[in-house]
Amino acid sequence: MDRDNPYDPVGPEEWEGGSADSHEDSPDADADFWEADPQTESADEAAWDTFSEGSPTWGVAGGEDEGLDVGYLTEQHPQAAEVGVTDTAAGVQFFGEDDDVWHGAEPAPPIGARERGSDRRLGPAILTGAVLCAVAIVCFWVSPILTLVLLCVLMVLAAGEFFGALRQVGYQPATLVGLVAAVGLPVAVYWRGAEAYPLAIGLVVMAALLWHLVGVTSERPVPNVAVTLFGVGYVAVLGSFGALMLTHEKGTGLLFGAVVGTVGYDIGAWIVGRLFGRTALSKASPNKTVEGLIGGIVLAVVACAVIMGVGRIDPWGDNPGSVSHALVLGVVVAVAATLGDLSESMIKRDLGIKDMGNLLPGHGGVLDRFDGLLFAMPATWGLALLIDVI
Repeated sequence: MDRDNPYDPVGPEEWEGGSADSHEDSPDADADFWEADPQTESADEAAWDTFSEGSPTWGVAGGEDEGLDVGYLTEQHPQAAEVGVTDTAAGVQFFGEDDDVWHGAEPAPPIGARERGSDRRLGPAILTGAVLCAVAIVCFWVSPILTLVLLCVLMVLAAGEFFGALRQVGYQPATLVGLVAAVGLPVAVYWRGAEAYPLAIGLVVMAALLWHLVGVTSERPVPNVAVTLFGVGYVAVLGSFGALMLTHEKGTGLLFGAVVGTVGYDIGAWIVGRLFGRTALSKASPNKTVEGLIGGIVLAVVACAVIMGVGRIDPWGDNPGSVSHALVLGVVVAVAATLGDLSESMIKRDLGIKDMGNLLPGHGGVLDRFDGLLFAMPATWGLALLIDVI
């Protein structure tokens, strides 16, 4: 216990020299301890008297410490004004130098400090991933229409999770409008191609405004219409690029290349990051590491080169593509998937949630699993146009 610290929770009764009462009532007890220099006795008694009244004066007015910057002290330490420790430089002695003061929060861990392990349950994650891959391969193999159906189902589930997360934190989006857009936009694009975008998006904007105008939801139309359109753009518009690829005669191969690269990236990033991750990648997602990013890019490139290139799956590996085209696809998809992953992490961090849902055991929600693919599909379509594989 520090006698000079009125914030000490132990209390004056447990000071090492005895209590204040024992000093007054038993002057003979431990007399040597309480013996004071005659020249400083009056100053000490004055300090003690003012402290016991709640307003200690730590020094003598007019002394050499008159130059104390009281404004700075009270600004940096508001509690100084509350207890009256602002009239001499003893206030600095009381609180210590600024670097030594406890500010009420634990120091942040070094940015490179990583914890071993992962929140993902390995067994369910592997099983869920295997089932999803099997379903996707069957759909790709059977027909583009069945692939479109699978895409629409995933988009509706992802949109439902997104709007549900918004509602959890107090927003009131036009959820029905968003769910209809998650199905209608991919179908419209598959039916009419890229020219369907202006009309479909225009209808969504009008529907979101009318939703609030007629009073389905009357609270704060501006922010709620905004988050509705954001959800439609994030899930439905980005997801509809999968349908846009399916409109091409080689569309199944185009979309399959995006899926292969994204899956390769996710697996590589998770394994390498879990085993070797040390350097934080972004504040948006503290669990993502630079090492995981490198591992994801490497595996995405290898997966695309082997499956799409060596496997001669057109248009990336053959007719007109080649292994080199597949290698470029792997790099582009890995970068896009990284940005998609970090973007969803940023959104969840802002909303204060861990996962968008819990539909997929070991993975979280549908949007948690396909966030990278949402960015990879537009990137894949753009790359195909840029390097003339379609």
